[in-house]
Amino acid sequence: MTWTLGEGLATTLMAKLQSDMAAKLVELNTAYATAPENGDVLPDIQLWLTSEQELERIYAMPVVFVLADQATFHTTRSSKTIEPEVSVRIGILVEDVEPDRLRLRAYRYGRAVAEIITDALVARTLDEWTPSTEMTLEYSPILAHKSAFIIDATLSATFTKSEDR
Repeated sequence: MTWTLGEGLATTLMAKLQSDMAAKLVELNTAYATAPENGDVLPDIQLWLTSEQELERIYAMPVVFVLADQATFHTTRSSKTIEPEVSVRIGILVEDVEPDRLRLRAYRYGRAVAEIITDALVARTLDEWTPSTEMTLEYSPILAHKSAFIIDATLSATFTKSEDR
């Protein structure tokens, strides 16, 4: 077995998000159907990306990206086991012509990502990856993009797991 480090974590998180996102969006759309701003449905995810290079090819939104930023680990000559700490960002890019609706959608997509990852941690379905720090959900400022506006919601966390080579 080889060390998977950031690639393994990004692949695990992306697979979990892809398998659970549609059901989570249905759940949130149903929950918000009676809210004052009802009728604002969260559209299905259009693209799933795992590298910055792929971000250049965005042709439709919303877009989910998972990027492993850094892997820190220590090992000794006598051991082939490591416990890496991998920093990762899970983001959703959202576009809309209405800034108020855009911000609302960013909050809701951020909630969807946070709930999927939290549920997966509770169920232990992230291939033994566990967070070694708290998770942070951040929202970018709204930016003009063509004839609309764009925003991203990004969940940042550091995960760890024991791996043998």
